[in-house]
Amino acid sequence: MIADVGQSAREEIDFAPAGTAGVNYGWRCFEGNLPYTSSSTTPCGTCAAPSCTVFPVYDYDHTLGRCSITGGYIYRGCAIPDLRGTYFFGDYCGRQIYTGRFQGGLFVGMRDRTAEVAPSGPPSGTSRASGRTRAESSTS
Repeated sequence: MIADVGQSAREEIDFAPAGTAGVNYGWRCFEGNLPYTSSSTTPCGTCAAPSCTVFPVYDYDHTLGRCSITGGYIYRGCAIPDLRGTYFFGDYCGRQIYTGRFQGGLFVGMRDRTAEVAPSGPPSGTSRASGRTRAESSTS
């Protein structure tokens, strides 16, 4: 899972299977799933027929004060079995923390968990060797 900051209006989550390299996630022609610019070429084709473009599994707009997707960790711990395999990410400007799962090529079950886990400042994450994820504040 890749949290991909957009240009001006959308944020996205991309999925890259292990061993995937050299993928174009829509740069220059798309922002999330929407057309972005009038550029006529991409590194591997045209915007009208983007043969190598891999579209995001999820994208969102800048409503609710959101503007910059941040981080992203998949919970692999044992302490909370129901969350195992859940992807956690935040939005810096909106100060929200979200979760969802990647299943069958789709990002499903997107949920705002801000009230459950939010620190007092903008979210950032750390992942420990134990597989646990901790929400932290980037403010002092």
